[in-house]
Amino acid sequence: MTANASRDSKVLIKEAELLNASNDFIYNFFYEKSIKYSNEIDEQVEDKLLLKNDAFIDIVLAQYCQYDETVFKLF
Repeated sequence: MTANASRDSKVLIKEAELLNASNDFIYNFFYEKSIKYSNEIDEQVEDKLLLKNDAFIDIVLAQYCQYDETVFKLF
């Protein structure tokens, strides 16, 4: 069983979309998600976005992430 086997397929699809998306798309996704709770992503998606080492994405996550661990990693 792979690490992704236990993750929802919708989350994995959204992860692939976000990891290959423009910064504008990522911002809009997190901004819209902040207005209403969304289960489209999990903590691993936020972790992988952090690994991109993109200052703009870090700012977006600092404002709109939904997992405390992401905030701890940023600050």
